[in-house]
Amino acid sequence: MTAKEAAGTYRVLRWTELICECKASGKTIAAWCAEHSVNVKTYYYWQKRVREAACEQLTLKESTDLPAVSTLKAPSFTEYRLHSQSIGSAAVTLHLSGATMEIHNGADAAVIESTLKALKNIC
Repeated sequence: MTAKEAAGTYRVLRWTELICECKASGKTIAAWCAEHSVNVKTYYYWQKRVREAACEQLTLKESTDLPAVSTLKAPSFTEYRLHSQSIGSAAVTLHLSGATMEIHNGADAAVIESTLKALKNIC
């Protein structure tokens, strides 16, 4: 990794933390930005970059059909496959920002919770 790539990765991670902090604050984006001296346009620019990074990581995982492995603390996604006898129609289907998530009966609660937290961070 070059110094330029490392700096870009650092910025994405830093903005991921800031965006999560803003969402956790319960304040509007405008109020949070004003309180932290952040330009609202800059916030939305970095929100878009963080989402793109998450989508790239998901696309890489899908194209290699291997578990996503990352040393970053940015959101990551892993596919959990059910045993063939457990597969049926989904009990819950979520459609968010162009992504679809299906939850089947018998899904592990920890997996559901982790997935929803990751979606919350990018949606």
